[in-house]
Amino acid sequence: SMYNAGFAMIEESDRGYNQPSYDSATRQYSVQWTWCLREEVPDGDGASGL
Repeated sequence: SMYNAGFAMIEESDRGYNQPSYDSATRQYSVQWTWCLREEVPDGDGASGL
C-alpha cells in the first residue's frame, strides 16, 4: 500500500502540470517504477529504494 500512495501522488502532480511531454514521461516512469517495486516486493529492502 506504500507504493500505491506514491503512485497516486505522481498522478496528482501530473495533472497539475498539464504538460503532454511531462505527462508521457511521468507515465512511463511510473509504470517502470511500479513494475520494479513489484519485482522487489519479496525482498522487502528494494521497496524503499527509489
